[in-house]
Amino acid sequence: MVVALTGHLILDNGTMLHDEVKSLIEGGAKCVLIDLAGVDFIDSHGIGQMVACETTARNRKAQVRFVGLRPKIYKVMEMTGMPSVLKFEADLPTALGKLGEA
Repeated sequence: MVVALTGHLILDNGTMLHDEVKSLIEGGAKCVLIDLAGVDFIDSHGIGQMVACETTARNRKAQVRFVGLRPKIYKVMEMTGMPSVLKFEADLPTALGKLGEA
C-alpha cells in the first residue's frame, strides 16, 4: 500500500497520517510505503506522527517505509537521529524492491 502526502506534515494535520496507516495495517496491510516526495515541510509533530506509524507497524508485525524525502527534509531527519529509528528509501521503485525485508 502507498500513502502519498503533499504540502506540510505539521500539528495542524492532527493525527491524519497515523490514522491512515493504522487503518491500513488493521485492514491487513503488511507493508505501507509513505511517499513524502510532495512534502515540503515537517515539524516536530510530523516527526512524531512518523514515529507513531513505525510503532504501530512494529506492534502489528507490519512494516512502514518512508520514501522520496526531499534533501532538506532528510537533513532534518538526520539531525534528529531518525535514520536509526525509521526506514527511509530514495524512491518508490527502490522501496518496492525491498518489500518484505526486515
